[in-house]
Amino acid sequence: MSDVSNVVVVGLDGNEPSDRALAFAVAFAQEYRLRMLAVTVVDWHAGMLFPEAAPVVPALDAEWFEQAEKDMLASADRRILAPARQAAEAAGVEIETRVAFGSPVEEIATLVDECGARALVVGRSGKHGLRRPIFGGVASSLLQRSPAPIVIVP
Repeated sequence: MSDVSNVVVVGLDGNEPSDRALAFAVAFAQEYRLRMLAVTVVDWHAGMLFPEAAPVVPALDAEWFEQAEKDMLASADRRILAPARQAAEAAGVEIETRVAFGSPVEEIATLVDECGARALVVGRSGKHGLRRPIFGGVASSLLQRSPAPIVIVP
């Protein structure tokens, strides 16, 4: 996205509060003639599965981890970002999507900073990883880290 000052970033995780954040971001982008950058973060690390066991358990080799990562990123794009693209395009809003791998707070804050977003939109509560709540945690951490104003959608 070349004109970074006209971007609203929306962080999505595929649940109901995230869907409301998407609807808000689409309406916001449409009203203020902004482009949207929708991002979802896969917070899963191969290290959590004890990769040091790979030499002992042949099924846990580097190729398996690489394929698992690719599959998770593709699934996140299909389940979470494809509907975001459809919603934005139906409203006539230009959209770019990204799937990141790592910490939701770190990845989203970095992306907001890098693209010079006008605003960041997230849902108030969500789930990630092993089904633990993230917004509260992610939203409040983003309040501390984001260089852009944040809209937290209930």
